[in-house]
Amino acid sequence: MLLAADPKPRTLGTIVTPHKGDACSAARMVIYKRPQKGLPAAVQKMRLAVIDACIKCQFDQLEKLALPGRKHFDFTFGKAKKPSAFWKSQDLSGHKTLGKMVTTLRAPFAHDGHVFVWPSAYGKNAQEKDWDALTQIYSPRDIVLFKDYGGFNGMRLAIADDGDWIYAIEGE
Repeated sequence: MLLAADPKPRTLGTIVTPHKGDACSAARMVIYKRPQKGLPAAVQKMRLAVIDACIKCQFDQLEKLALPGRKHFDFTFGKAKKPSAFWKSQDLSGHKTLGKMVTTLRAPFAHDGHVFVWPSAYGKNAQEKDWDALTQIYSPRDIVLFKDYGGFNGMRLAIADDGDWIYAIEGE
């Protein structure tokens, strides 16, 4: 229940700047957790579990979802050891990491072999519609910079067809 003094949450996964007291950038996101067509059940289950943990600001739960399965999970190009600590640090310092994860997982995906990748703009042969889908996450200027760079290097996530979450990473 929202009180009159509460800042109004945004709908459909719009990332908002966290307010004082918010546990993360996804805390005020109003999300309708709907399946995406074309995903195997195991991928769908992991996708929805990640979205759920993000909107509840459950950094430790996200780490639990990330670490089982394959021996390696990519979350940074730096030296951080724990995804939960890294994501929390990034999110609370203004990078809106969890908000980006949620909105990215609501964008169209690309299918490459045994891996499903969000957003589809990161996939091979990205079309204009793939870039257009990023407008809820990135500014028009950011999208132009990605294109000029030669490809998308913002927040991207991948889940293997067996449901193993492989990476959630941004940058180079």
